[in-house]
Amino acid sequence: MHELPAWSRNLSPRTTRRPKIHLTDSGLAVSFLDIDPDALALPTAPATGPLLETFAVNEIARQLAASGRRCTLYHWRNHQDRNHRGREIDLVLESPNGNVVAVEIKATTSPAAGTVAHLRWLRDKLDAAAPGTFQAGILLHTGPHTLSIGDRLHMRPIGSLWTASADIPLDSGAAEGTERVQ
Repeated sequence: MHELPAWSRNLSPRTTRRPKIHLTDSGLAVSFLDIDPDALALPTAPATGPLLETFAVNEIARQLAASGRRCTLYHWRNHQDRNHRGREIDLVLESPNGNVVAVEIKATTSPAAGTVAHLRWLRDKLDAAAPGTFQAGILLHTGPHTLSIGDRLHMRPIGSLWTASADIPLDSGAAEGTERVQ
């Protein structure tokens, strides 16, 4: 199991402090859940989203460890209150100098622009609290399209985890040799 600690810069008073647990093998998770491939292939399969998230988080953690890049992985979530639904970011990558890349993972082939609302919220909060530290927000999805959807916000196919075009700078003013997340 991989424990993903909660990330916080006190951007919201209702931030959850509990870690999130991911099994390190998403295939093993499917086996534990006793889900067959046909059931998992259904568009409404409730386990698809969490399993895809587990797979992507573990793949990003594996790539970072293999690259030797120093970066800490977190998740972020705040509680629901009467004014809004709770917000959640599946993965927050923070470099030693405090720069942040936020990642959302969605099991959809055609994500809507609204699916980056939490990334946009985090970008705006960090820009106000610590200008220059938010480097990128990325929505990984199961579709084929790559799209930039505003200031430092991107939609990418999950397959981009294995291509060089997925590089996202973790250091502002990124130059050759700076830290990057693939």
